Amino acid sequence: MGSLYRIEDVDFHYGGRSVLSIPEFTLNPGSILGVVGPNGSGKSTLLRLLAFMADPAQGKIFFKGVDGRKITLQQRRNITILPQEPYLLKRDVYENIIYGLKIRGDRQNLNSRVTKVLDLVGLPEQFAKRSWRELSGGEVQRVALAARLILRPEVLILDEPTASVDVSSAQSIMEAVLYARHRWGTTVLIASHDHGWLEQVCDQQIMLLRGRLLDEEVVNMIPGPWMEQADCGRVIKRYPGGEIITLSMQGYNGQDSVALLPAESLSIQIGGHKGINSDSNISADNILPGRITALRESRRKEIFIVEVVAAGSLFRLRTTANRIEIEGLFPGRRVKVILNCEHVRWL
Repeated sequence: MGSLYRIEDVDFHYGGRSVLSIPEFTLNPGSILGVVGPNGSGKSTLLRLLAFMADPAQGKIFFKGVDGRKITLQQRRNITILPQEPYLLKRDVYENIIYGLKIRGDRQNLNSRVTKVLDLVGLPEQFAKRSWRELSGGEVQRVALAARLILRPEVLILDEPTASVDVSSAQSIMEAVLYARHRWGTTVLIASHDHGWLEQVCDQQIMLLRGRLLDEEVVNMIPGPWMEQADCGRVIKRYPGGEIITLSMQGYNGQDSVALLPAESLSIQIGGHKGINSDSNISADNILPGRITALRESRRKEIFIVEVVAAGSLFRLRTTANRIEIEGLFPGRRVKVILNCEHVRWL
């Protein structure tokens, strides 16, 4: 199966400054890809490029083997993007949802199609009569998503789709995304800070940091702010839940630095004993209670990635199928993530 997207040596500049630089990347059709990274890392820029709303300063983006600068209007119309703060027309919900169909000259069975997509995003049929003025933030997001889903897009791009919605809306958005992929084969790209939500919906995730693509399987990113302990050469991060991690200051660049930890610097503690990747040099401070959210195969033969959400952040480490069986690891199991403070690299 050929790739849907292929990126080759892409750079994007803003105000004379490079904000995105990706030497190579491919995405297969029917995938659900999560894009993660701190604010300003280039996530929204990447989504705009993949929606062909902008052209790279250098390099090429291929869509189904065709240079993005040469794709047809119809191909562009098969790619739709939902921005973080979607704009609704000053009309009722019905008119907002069918707008994309109307400009495409498609007016068949509009009522039944609107009812269907409203149901997909968890809204009743009667909602179609609502004015745009009467919608909450979560309802605006779901109506805007329904307006994209009614087009049955080949590619659906979502920028922070759960940033301003409640738990119920986030669940409805997830179910709609999964339906679109299952029923229509839609490829979905999602930029989000909601790691737990992404883990439930995505097949694959990539990380961006300062416009650079990191290896999502081996790098753990821990953004600041940090509190310095210069007398002992350490910095501290305090999480809202009271968890604390302490890392080496060697190479540290200031309180807003991002710490990078390889998968090998993390271990899991199960019950009262240390499990995979245990290291006797681990600081006792760096223990975060969490839950395994996924076990997935690595690109490397016979190696698996254990993904754990702890202190509201996503952590990854490597293991083998044999260790998974020995340790009794499975999604949903409560564990403790332990960080080795000596293996940090700072950006």
